[in-house]
Amino acid sequence: MSMFDKQYFNRYCLNEPYEKTLYIHLTTFNIISAGYSLVFKKPIDEINIWLQQQRILEAGCAMGHVIADLICNGVDCEGYDISDYAIANTVPLAQGKTWCGSHETELPKMQDEQYDIIFANSFQYIKDVEKLTSILCHAYRVCGHSLIFVSVTTEGLYRAITDRSQIWNLQMVQSKGWWENLFKKCGFKNIVWKTPVLAFCLKNEDI
Repeated sequence: MSMFDKQYFNRYCLNEPYEKTLYIHLTTFNIISAGYSLVFKKPIDEINIWLQQQRILEAGCAMGHVIADLICNGVDCEGYDISDYAIANTVPLAQGKTWCGSHETELPKMQDEQYDIIFANSFQYIKDVEKLTSILCHAYRVCGHSLIFVSVTTEGLYRAITDRSQIWNLQMVQSKGWWENLFKKCGFKNIVWKTPVLAFCLKNEDI
């Protein structure tokens, strides 16, 4: 049974429900657009048009709120999640765009560069470094352009939405430098941090 059950989502953010605390933890189209604006050093309006031409996979989509927000902004996006409960409660705008599965089952069977961008707010729950490395290598293979990685780093512990004494047990909490080395080991050439918890990992050095 997955740890990501009804109780998990009901006590998601500082013991408050997932859906009632979206303003704290949700990564939106505007946040993603601002990140790529920093990466490319181009105006937001230009980035918005570019994003609308990308196909995005959310690896670990929960109830599909990120997917729904991207769809509302004209982006082709779909995703999977390991939680049966989350998929059963997918928000209306994301219904038909989500399915149940884990990183270990879904990413390996996907085609090379099947998506342009992978958005992942769940890779940090893999505590085994060897398994995490394998998953990131698959993410590198499956995305054509970049990986958007969201986590809690030692520099970004402020993002911990659970009891800070528990975050170390739940997630792989490491420094930005540790993650950068792992991303590069898995093939990513250029890592740009928008914040200490949000990294844009590009496949090519030429951005």
